[in-house]
Amino acid sequence: MEMQVDPIKVDKDTIRVRSGLAKKLRIAMFLGLLGGPIVFAMGIYQFKEMQSLATKGTRVTADVIECGVLNTGKGRRVYKVVADYKVSEALIGRKEFIVQKEEYDAATATKKIEVTFLPNKPEVSAAGKTIRPDTEMMAIGGGVFGFGVLVFFYFRQKDKEIERAIKGEL
Repeated sequence: MEMQVDPIKVDKDTIRVRSGLAKKLRIAMFLGLLGGPIVFAMGIYQFKEMQSLATKGTRVTADVIECGVLNTGKGRRVYKVVADYKVSEALIGRKEFIVQKEEYDAATATKKIEVTFLPNKPEVSAAGKTIRPDTEMMAIGGGVFGFGVLVFFYFRQKDKEIERAIKGEL
């Protein structure tokens, strides 16, 4: 038995499908498709800066100004150190660093910490003996873009279902 589809009813359902949550999902999709690659590119830039810091950075011993432990919940802790490091004869840099527990303990005890910075960009710096490139921005950008792609294909599938309903193929 063939199913009769009322085009006016389908059209009303189409309008209903594209309202409310669907509008919000479309906005999220566009933000994901546009913002994901931007955040990913920022992550690549940050990653390359850290690689450059590891190869071309100048290492100095900095004076520790302040140490602190932040409780981030569920028993996790972040160790922060604020340090002054000499960039040139006339310029001193001050920055807050997130460090490992061992480096935090050593900095608390000695009031000194190793800081590596780029001579041409002293604001790009890292504390501690090892420099760990951050990959979080790349992961976040990739995840946001992936979400946008999934929502795009979801809407594409729904649009095909609506077209089939209008043609009477359902």
